[in-house]
Amino acid sequence: MKKLLIIIFLASICWTPGCTTDFDIADDWEEITVVYGLIDQSQTTNYIRISKAFLSEELSALEMASTPDSLYYGANLVAKLQEVDANGNFRKDIPLEQLNGEDVGLLKEEGIFASSPNTLYKTDYVFNEDYEYRIHIETPSGALVTSSTPIIDDFRVSFPKEETKINFLFDVGVSWNPAIDGEIYSLAIQFKFEEERIENGERVRVPKNITWNLFSNFKKPDENFSSRINYDIDSEDFFRFLATSLEADDDVLLREFVRMDFEFGVGSSEFKRFNDVKLAQFGITSSQTVLTYSNIENGLGLFSSRYNKTVFNVKLEGTTLDEMACGEITGHLKFAPDPNNPNYPFCF
Repeated sequence: MKKLLIIIFLASICWTPGCTTDFDIADDWEEITVVYGLIDQSQTTNYIRISKAFLSEELSALEMASTPDSLYYGANLVAKLQEVDANGNFRKDIPLEQLNGEDVGLLKEEGIFASSPNTLYKTDYVFNEDYEYRIHIETPSGALVTSSTPIIDDFRVSFPKEETKINFLFDVGVSWNPAIDGEIYSLAIQFKFEEERIENGERVRVPKNITWNLFSNFKKPDENFSSRINYDIDSEDFFRFLATSLEADDDVLLREFVRMDFEFGVGSSEFKRFNDVKLAQFGITSSQTVLTYSNIENGLGLFSSRYNKTVFNVKLEGTTLDEMACGEITGHLKFAPDPNNPNYPFCF
């Protein structure tokens, strides 16, 4: 039994690339193209990874994994996107530019696979949710690799809004309208604050940020159930998040809340199926040979769409600030209370 190592570059349900999967094969070797691309209309630039499977009778899989030529096709690969209408009629070709991701700050994680270069394909095309988009790849051996995806459009967040003040003394209900073609949702909160400390004999304020990943695999309810999606944030979970993310620090004189940014993400039905299969691999009965969902014709991987939307500058009510400063769970973290509190900037 020969071992074929394939790099899938799976989006985590936090939705970032990075996964390796082993496949056992018994048949003769065939060229296998591996694609990972999530078209995001909210981004000005979209990147797609195109790599290949490899097998050698002479070199070990680990040796080949460290060789970039074993992972990438090089200049002889033809890759483009095609725009098609609702009836499947071709409208136009969209070229893909090959580049090294390192040149634009997209570094590949260290591991058994070669980390440099990080060959990617990019486009700055403005996608239209009224059309579908097909990836069209011709390999040097003449194989045709394709896949199609609809485009997820913008969606409306009902709560919170920018400048909204939230009171975490009670559970907080987040709500948004479903995105067309959206099936799976994520939400992360960027909690931004400042730390005041002494550096070189002077009091300085240092910007800080911690991320609260609330959910990453939230399924859209049945359409008959509701036209709006709701999620309740447990009030105590907020304070527990702060307590587990930060430590008491003798060098910190004061911490002061600045704002929260709510980062919503939505993925298509293909992304949902891809993620469902990924989650199904975990457990005490999972085997070494992992079954992988793919929507790539004549290849492996995922070509789909997503949309990211951020609600900036969400605030906290004064009573929540007071609880952060003086409460049992977070009182040791030296947060400042509400500026209107007569004891500001301290708890007592």
